[in-house]
Amino acid sequence: MVEAPRTQSKKRAGSPRNLLFIFRIFMNALILAAGYATRLYPLTLDKAKPLLPVGSKPIIEWVVDKLIDVPDLETVYIVTNDKFANDFQAWAERYQNRQPKLKFKIINDGSKSDDDKLGAIGDINFVVTRQNLTESDLLIVAGDNLFSESLAGFVGCAKKADATVAVYDVGDGEAIKKYGNIAIDADGIIIWANHTEMDMLGFTREEYIGRHVAEFHVSQPLIANILKRLADRETLLNYEAQLRCRDGSLRHVLINSNVLWDGDRFVHTRCFTRDITDRKQSEAQIATLAREAEHRAKNVLATVQATVHLTQSDTPDGLKQAIAGRIQALANVHTLFVESRWAGAELRNLVTQELSPYCRDGDTRARIDGADVLLEPNAAQAIAVCLHELATNAAKYGALSAPEGRVHIDWSRATDGRLILRWTEANGPLVAQPTRRGFGMRVMERMAQSPLKGEIRFDWLQEGLACEITVAD
Repeated sequence: MVEAPRTQSKKRAGSPRNLLFIFRIFMNALILAAGYATRLYPLTLDKAKPLLPVGSKPIIEWVVDKLIDVPDLETVYIVTNDKFANDFQAWAERYQNRQPKLKFKIINDGSKSDDDKLGAIGDINFVVTRQNLTESDLLIVAGDNLFSESLAGFVGCAKKADATVAVYDVGDGEAIKKYGNIAIDADGIIIWANHTEMDMLGFTREEYIGRHVAEFHVSQPLIANILKRLADRETLLNYEAQLRCRDGSLRHVLINSNVLWDGDRFVHTRCFTRDITDRKQSEAQIATLAREAEHRAKNVLATVQATVHLTQSDTPDGLKQAIAGRIQALANVHTLFVESRWAGAELRNLVTQELSPYCRDGDTRARIDGADVLLEPNAAQAIAVCLHELATNAAKYGALSAPEGRVHIDWSRATDGRLILRWTEANGPLVAQPTRRGFGMRVMERMAQSPLKGEIRFDWLQEGLACEITVAD
């Protein structure tokens, strides 16, 4: 145990002694570290809260590091309980080896549990009386503070008054609104609540206090389980629940709670609720997006697999080129899906995108007519593949292979709601009906029958190919 020699000074008459920070003529510091921090169980079951690490050092070092520059500081008293006194003594010896400027004295207040602790005021009185600190300036600091600046400036300012109390402005009032605090008696009746709790749920004090806590819980089995576990002396940590607001809406909360006991008497609960509604909504949205992404990925892979299976060529290079073109058509339509946030793809954009190589620099060989139609993703993928097959065929053998060739694409709704898409070629080479069904035709027929739940018809007119695709409503 380390103690510093004490100097004498004249007592300042009439100085108040019961405020958080008390200053007289010369300086000692008292760090309050006798609590049991039961709300942090199990973290604090075997380690005092001020000794828990934050960053690269224990919490208490965020306090004492800022005391080093305080002038004329004689001794740093640390009041703790019987459970953790030896831990603080070992820490103080290690710290003083690194920083000999500070002198520590560990004070054991004799308490052994949260039930018989003295509390902050009791510990202050205990140390001041036992150590006869009434003749010196005394800086009292809670041991779980995280200071970022030296306390020397505060001490210098505080010495100008008989007593100074420092508080911290949290700044963000909205963040504080997410934390509520209520007390419940042994019968489950709410006997106290802070404004944060009531504001979160939209109740006035008259509407909230005096009612059974179960009235505000969505799940009755859950709140019954909470009350039973508290009555069995359990401490609840981050227990998820839903509370019903005055307007009928629901709030997701995390509950941390235990009971204040007087021997075997249930005094009241100490219950803290944290509003996590925004987080739960974000988690639900992410889960929905993940399921949607999985569904879309499976659809894409199934479409690609069907495309590969239906693709043949006389040469390996021809096979690669055919597969690459069809997959590129799928990639193009997925770009449109992203732009619409997966709502689908506008048919006009789909047609324009596929025919863009033939409509550059004022080229008018492709004419597009039709009202705005949003295709759902599966239908859009199938239409994209069909358009790719038609455009590829036209570029190789049809209208788009000749300088004067033209293609007209239009669509409309039938009286029964079905979408009818027409592809008509003109001014190209003379065409004749093929003697066998090519692979491109088979791909289009497969797409029309399965994803589109429609049909496709080809007419090899003398002036060019005409294709009509019907999409079920």
